[in-house]
Amino acid sequence: MKPKLTDLTSEQKRIICAEACGWKRCACGDTEHCDVWYGPAEDATPTIGVSNYDESLDAMAEAVGTLGIVDRRVFAECLVKVCDGELPGDVLGDAFVIYNASASQRLDAFLLAKGLAE
Repeated sequence: MKPKLTDLTSEQKRIICAEACGWKRCACGDTEHCDVWYGPAEDATPTIGVSNYDESLDAMAEAVGTLGIVDRRVFAECLVKVCDGELPGDVLGDAFVIYNASASQRLDAFLLAKGLAE
């Protein structure tokens, strides 16, 4: 059963996104005290924590960059749904809202597009 976006904390969303992008948590098993992560590259340097996907447009650009062409289309459709309450209803206005979507809105759309939340 997929979690609902409204039930997930920002931290949970960030972790789900990171894992979907190929990040791996430290293998020590101490998820309560250890926040070391390894990026998707084979020679990745360990880092503390994952990217601030909910606050950084750069981080979300990297996440969206992992999507294939079909998933990018689904992402765009999900972003429209996430931004729906703000859409003025005309083509230029809608495009402006979507173009200016926040990192948090893009994170929600990413999780929806990947089928990781509902």
